[in-house]
Amino acid sequence: INAEYGAVCLCRHIVMRKKRTNNFNVWFWIGLCFLLYIAFKLGNLTEQDEHMAKIQERLDNVQPPIPLKKKTVKHSWEERISRFPRLFLYHNYISAHDCKYIINLAKKIGEDRQWSPHYNDQEGEEVVLHLEDDPQDVLKRIQKNISDWTQLPEINGEVFVVYKLGQGRGIHRHLDYFSEQDVIPSEGNRLASVYLYLQAPEEGGQLLVGESGRDSKINTKQGDAVLIWNITPHGELDITSQHEVLPVTKGEKWVLIKWFRTKPLQ
Repeated sequence: INAEYGAVCLCRHIVMRKKRTNNFNVWFWIGLCFLLYIAFKLGNLTEQDEHMAKIQERLDNVQPPIPLKKKTVKHSWEERISRFPRLFLYHNYISAHDCKYIINLAKKIGEDRQWSPHYNDQEGEEVVLHLEDDPQDVLKRIQKNISDWTQLPEINGEVFVVYKLGQGRGIHRHLDYFSEQDVIPSEGNRLASVYLYLQAPEEGGQLLVGESGRDSKINTKQGDAVLIWNITPHGELDITSQHEVLPVTKGEKWVLIKWFRTKPLQ
C-alpha cells in the first residue's frame, strides 16, 4: 500500500511539473514509476503466498475437535393456575439430572437417618436434607433459584424435605400454615410453599389445590415446580391454599419441598 501511494504521489508531482520539463523526461519518469509499482506488487504477492502457505501448513497440522454430545434443553415457563389461592406452575424448573441426583441423595441420607412418616404412616415417608448433606451444592443452587423466583430471602426458608409416595399412598387435604396458637412468634408463619417434582408416578398422584369442589387439579411431571402462597398480600391466612395429593395408583412419586416463613430462621 505504501509503494502504491508513493508511486501515485511521484506521478502527480511529475505531471504538475510538466510545463517546466520536456516530454521525454516526463514519460521516462512515469514509466519508471510504473515499473517500480509492478516490482513492489510482485514482491507483495510473493510474501502473501508464503504467508498463506505457512497458515495452511498450520491448519493441516491441527487435529479436528472431538464432537460434543448434543444436549436437549427443555423450554421452561411459568403459568398462573389460579388467583385464589395464588397458585403458579413452573414447567421444567429443574433438570432431570438434578432430579435423579436429589433422589439418590435422599436415599443415601434415608439409610443413615431413617425415613419418617409424612404426616402419618398412610401418607408416605419423608427425609430432611440439609445443605451440608450435598457435596456437589446442587441444593444450594436450587435454593438460590427458588429465592430468586419467589423474591423471598433464603434465610426465611426451612430445610429441604423430600417425601415419596408409593402405590396406594396419597396426602389428605390440609393447610401448610399453622394456626395462630401454634405459631412461634420469632419464626412467623409459613408464607409460601414450593414443591419440586423429582419423579412423577405412572398413574395417579395428582395435586388438588383450593377449597373442595372448586379446586384446581394439576398433573405435574418430572422437573416441574408448584408455588402456593399460604398468606394473602394483605397478611391474612388464605383458606383457599388448602391442598391434597390423590393416591398413587402406579409407580412412585418423589417431591422436594421448601417452605418459607414470614420471618428469618436462625
